[in-house]
Amino acid sequence: MRPHENNQECETSDMTDTSKLCMGCMHPKEGTGPCPNCGFDDTQPQDVAFLPLRTVIADRYVVGKVLSTNGEAITYLGLDGQTGHMVQVREYMPSVLCGRRMDGTIAINAGCETNYKTLLVEYEEILKALRQLGHLSGVLPVMDICRQNNTVYGIFQDIHAIPLGKFLSRCGGELSWSRAKRIFLPLLNTISNLHAGGLIHRGICPDTVLIDRSGDLWLIDFSTPALRTSHSEIEPELCAGYAAPEQYNPQMPQGTWTDVYAVGALMYKTLTGTMPPQATTRRINDNLCPCIQLNPSIPQNVSDAICAAMEIDPQRRTQTIEELISALLQAAESKTSVYHAKRPETVEEKAVRPEPPAPRYRKNHSAIYAVGAMLVTFVLLGFAFTKLIDPILETEISQPVSSDVSQSSSGGIFGPNFLADNNVPNFVGMSREDVEGTALYAEKYNLSFREEQNDDYAEGVIFNQSPDAGTPMQNKGTVVLYVSTGPATVPMPDVAGKTVEEASKILDSYGIVNYEVIESFEDGEDDVVLRTNIQPGTLIRSKDKVMLIVKSQDMSSSSEPEEDEEDEDEDESSSSRVIVVIPRSSSSER
Repeated sequence: MRPHENNQECETSDMTDTSKLCMGCMHPKEGTGPCPNCGFDDTQPQDVAFLPLRTVIADRYVVGKVLSTNGEAITYLGLDGQTGHMVQVREYMPSVLCGRRMDGTIAINAGCETNYKTLLVEYEEILKALRQLGHLSGVLPVMDICRQNNTVYGIFQDIHAIPLGKFLSRCGGELSWSRAKRIFLPLLNTISNLHAGGLIHRGICPDTVLIDRSGDLWLIDFSTPALRTSHSEIEPELCAGYAAPEQYNPQMPQGTWTDVYAVGALMYKTLTGTMPPQATTRRINDNLCPCIQLNPSIPQNVSDAICAAMEIDPQRRTQTIEELISALLQAAESKTSVYHAKRPETVEEKAVRPEPPAPRYRKNHSAIYAVGAMLVTFVLLGFAFTKLIDPILETEISQPVSSDVSQSSSGGIFGPNFLADNNVPNFVGMSREDVEGTALYAEKYNLSFREEQNDDYAEGVIFNQSPDAGTPMQNKGTVVLYVSTGPATVPMPDVAGKTVEEASKILDSYGIVNYEVIESFEDGEDDVVLRTNIQPGTLIRSKDKVMLIVKSQDMSSSSEPEEDEEDEDEDESSSSRVIVVIPRSSSSER
């Protein structure tokens, strides 16, 4: 079928039998219930605000589970029925302006028709611009655009990558400048080209920048200005700490300098491991600490460049990505910087461009020195990319970027010796999701997962393995990984009013073995539980201590000493009872 170049209205029709496909991973599965591959259960109730599973868009794209949602759009996992490749289906649906009918179509709220249609056109124009810039590396390609269900859908290529924020948390929270420079410079070049094409992102942050297994960064979640500006027509989504001050004030102009602020904040977080303070608080008390004070290994010119990119006043801030790159790569010794050809301003920039800031440093624009510096810089970067190996990415990214994009880095930055020592790695402490998502583990080992309750490891985390880490293994041997399902818990039974013997049997039947009999000066029947220290119905672990509160024997009649002695002997013979006297005043705390 021909792609919808003209974005014409499309009618949904049957295409293929999708009943045997898991809508959580698009892999074939047998029967109903949770998918053995990803665990997704498509028989569970789904939010009516989302498209029904297996909806077909444009006679071609099968809609699966929801990947993400915000105040403007919903992103689903999808399957291209023509190519068999997984895609991402992004549906324009601002929740404050519209709702979903039972048949999946969009119903515009009364009085919101103008805003809905205006933003719909604006959103579609962004998709068209991204599609025209599909040749740019580092931008999730738009494969198709079509109208259906009274809205517009952008079909994006699906990639296997993780958010940069998650990557940073797994490698100590920060990167050295030498490592960060290798991955950030290509991204900065991509953003510069987007600006040249008239696109401003406004939402650059650790969640909207992905890193794939080759170490390449990808920019996702392009949105209309309404989503990235406070007090707009829809529910805004601002990235605290990364959104520029002008995004909190609709009266202030936005432009390339808005993305410069976000990129500076992202690099600040990457190099220092510290969350940058929110722009609104900085307006009251600008407590931004220079990068070099948090991490002395950061070059002075890099720290200065980031501070200049994060200026609160847009007119004093670095205005373009080209200026930011130049400042980051400026050599303090030679006072040279990388030369970037001047490009024409976009219409948006001409309309809202503030007065340029006063120069903060002198530049040497000699073409000979500049071109030479540029060549030397990129030769060194290329050499570093081929020689340096980043071990964190080895266990974080499941597969290379799909389709043709995966061929962009031959061999990636892993090198040929990944898992080549034939020793079983240490899986303990890793999540099952991370292990299953790493294709090279599956290629080298037959992985068998066994789920067991464990009080010391969170749910989904591997707490033991067989054979042990470091064991030599060849020919794709079997590795058994024990995955925690979390601590064993049971509801606390109601044993008030039961005799101690009856209560003990009930607790034993629940697997609760750590309990004591506590005496209190309270009225009640002998050997009958008055209350417990844990409310009935509360989920507790089997090893949690339970106290059975009973009437103190000292309140019994003094005419029955022999019976008291028998009770005392019985208590001493029971390993599960400890008699502790609680003063009468404590009964008021029940």
